[in-house]
Amino acid sequence: MSTLSSSAYFNLVSRFIQAMDPAVSSDALDPEEGVVEFTAGNLVVRFFPHNINKEETIEPDALVLEADLMLLDLENREVNHDRFLILHQLNALSQLTTGIIAFITEEGMLSIGKVLPLTSLDEEKLANEVGSVIESGNNLFEGWNNLADLTNTTDDETVDNETADDATELTEESNTTTDLNSFSQIC
Repeated sequence: MSTLSSSAYFNLVSRFIQAMDPAVSSDALDPEEGVVEFTAGNLVVRFFPHNINKEETIEPDALVLEADLMLLDLENREVNHDRFLILHQLNALSQLTTGIIAFITEEGMLSIGKVLPLTSLDEEKLANEVGSVIESGNNLFEGWNNLADLTNTTDDETVDNETADDATELTEESNTTTDLNSFSQIC
């Protein structure tokens, strides 16, 4: 990407970094690839240029915003099955409400991400989007261990979920089905 340094993406990212200094340092940007990476608490946050419109490959028209939450033990299939099921249900809800999608990399990293068109961004809007992804990432990070517990409750039990405003009750018949509204704060 030889023209990246003169692109709208690079200008936006440079202004964002200046506005966020010292929370995001200038060395967070790799000027060759355009990748910005920094830590925010337990998360590793990054964004990089992307082309939504494949016909115009000269300059990026979007950026991908991601946050890595934690490395998962993918070998523990019994515990992960229920978590992954709920994660898919969360994605169905969050893709329509926030545009943030959770995913697991080949290496087993639990991450979340969102694609943002550059035409809709300035440094303030980008900062708000980064803040939203960090908040969602922190909520999912804090609630990850509770996800497996949610599918094992019965109608006599109430789930104590620290990241949700109110508890969710599940019946034995819907042992693996959850009320996604109670997860609105996770993703």
